Amino acid sequence: MAAASLTQKAYRHLQQQLSGGILLPGAVVSEKQVASQLGISRTPVGQAIRQLVSEGLMEQVPRYGTVVKEITRQDIEELYELREAMEPYAARKAAESISRAQLDQLAILCQSTEQLANDMDEQGADALEGDALREFLSTDLAFHLYILRAAANQRMLKIVRDSRFVSRVFRTRRARHDRKMVHAACQCHREIYEALCAHDGAASAERMLRHIVKSKEETLAFIDREKRNLSASEAFFSLDLSEELREQLARLEVFSEGGTE
Repeated sequence: MAAASLTQKAYRHLQQQLSGGILLPGAVVSEKQVASQLGISRTPVGQAIRQLVSEGLMEQVPRYGTVVKEITRQDIEELYELREAMEPYAARKAAESISRAQLDQLAILCQSTEQLANDMDEQGADALEGDALREFLSTDLAFHLYILRAAANQRMLKIVRDSRFVSRVFRTRRARHDRKMVHAACQCHREIYEALCAHDGAASAERMLRHIVKSKEETLAFIDREKRNLSASEAFFSLDLSEELREQLARLEVFSEGGTE
């Protein structure tokens, strides 16, 4: 197998590990271990790792090695800003020349996410998890990338594809996809699809922008809630306790260890 193909094999393997929640923030990525898992040399693995470092998903820590990077609020905000700038334009351009075959493919993707939403309703599930979540994220990504392909701009496609993968890693690890969010996403996709069917560039761009802004607001709100909850927890455990309360807690600790007063 050619060296480039081996690098792509290692790259896809690591992407799957990241998006599947197997490689979590802070995890050390071993070239030797990955090479052994794939049955290839360390050289293509190292090249794949360097590519993921350049994309902001991993980082080199001196005297420690390569670790999976924690995706920050600023990272997410910047990625959504990039999408706000590019995807509405792509939707407008795609509306001008999108074919019936391309529209049929988008219809299939819409139906796939709608089926997942219906399954949630039938099962009484509060949120998507596991394979269902991965299927939703994959189908959601395919819908957006297909519109970019229809716009026939390969450079834009690559930029947005890379940014969407980073967002997907974050959403797989942390963001909750509850029933309301999933149904809202399905509705947005259906509205974008209908505008494309009508070859209405202005409506396609406006609906795409509205969809991305809504997703950004939901994701950032989730991050902010998590931060507030963490701050509240830290504040509770760092309280300046009175001497009397400290003594009471100390006595409780003695009792828990089987001692007597």
